[in-house]
Amino acid sequence: MMTFTFGQNYYYNKIELLCTCENISCLPDDFKMEIMRNIFDILDVNKNNITDFDEIYSNQLKPLNIRNPNAIVNGKKYSDIFYSLVNWIEKMDLDGDGKVTWVEFVSKVNEIFI
Repeated sequence: MMTFTFGQNYYYNKIELLCTCENISCLPDDFKMEIMRNIFDILDVNKNNITDFDEIYSNQLKPLNIRNPNAIVNGKKYSDIFYSLVNWIEKMDLDGDGKVTWVEFVSKVNEIFI
């Protein structure tokens, strides 16, 4: 069973498949796409196939109500998490418009599953 937690839990019961893989890159493409879609759907709260910093921040980080940038969240400084989100958006945003579309996100599948 594979579990992903991004504000919600998704469980994948693909034990036979995972037992034959030495790393996540050997997963079948359709399974990779299913994982990618589920992750993107969590980030794309309004379900318009586009996400951006404000949408992710408002729904994933802001609810934590952390005021101290040096606070530790999941073993990392809150400010580091904030800037890693900024860097992630910049990396995924291929056309530089400040948004990440489903097409841009899925085009990075080979970088994500290495």
